[in-house]
Amino acid sequence: MRFHRVSFIIFLIQTAIPLLTLPLSAHSMDPVQIKTVTLTFKTDAAYQRWLTQEQPHQRYAMIFSFTPTLTSLRLLEGYKDALDALTFTNTAPMTDAHLQMIGETLPSLTGLHLIDAPITDQGVEALGPLKSLTSLSLVGSRITNYAVRFIGRHFHRLRILNVNNTGIDGQAFASLIKLPSLHELHCVGVKLEIYHIAHITGIKPLRILHLHHKDIERYKGTIAQLNSTLDLVQPMAQMAQIEKEPSCEHSPL
Repeated sequence: MRFHRVSFIIFLIQTAIPLLTLPLSAHSMDPVQIKTVTLTFKTDAAYQRWLTQEQPHQRYAMIFSFTPTLTSLRLLEGYKDALDALTFTNTAPMTDAHLQMIGETLPSLTGLHLIDAPITDQGVEALGPLKSLTSLSLVGSRITNYAVRFIGRHFHRLRILNVNNTGIDGQAFASLIKLPSLHELHCVGVKLEIYHIAHITGIKPLRILHLHHKDIERYKGTIAQLNSTLDLVQPMAQMAQIEKEPSCEHSPL
């Protein structure tokens, strides 16, 4: 069992905003491989300017630090075959209505990452058409165990799931056992009990598990007995706090 120090920022760089080598869309005859271009939009004006420009045939990962209107979001439908991932930062809180729009217009999306968005189970249900999702982050959302059960039934290509700091508990992870490709699970700040650990270790493809440092200390022995191949990871920000003030109590990040 190995222990690593990572931060959520590193997670975003490596998974939420991937630089993927992917083929051109089917309508292009050029066989050359291209990388996904990451675009960051800080204002609606910048986003609208980009939409009015003629774009080359390439793939995109987009980061929004403002909340687009539903009308603006619908305009991405014109790029549905070229869009890989969407990330909405904590300065761009999304709603269930936004997720419904994404579900209706971007069925080929492979990555969706939300930070501190006030979305609910209803919003997750609206993402049902996104059968190609491989990475999903619902950090700080208002989802319950029901949403995780929905994810387990519908997103069979999912490789990375981040439910840090949500209201779910460890019982929800029993719904993920049948996901054939789930490689990485982030559950920092999720309520875990000893009897929940078997639900997590029962996810056979799982190789990386992100936990609060207290949960690592509490359950590492049990996890090692049930699945010795799991790498346990705790956020770098927590490690910095622990090293600076080792005698203080720390709440989940």
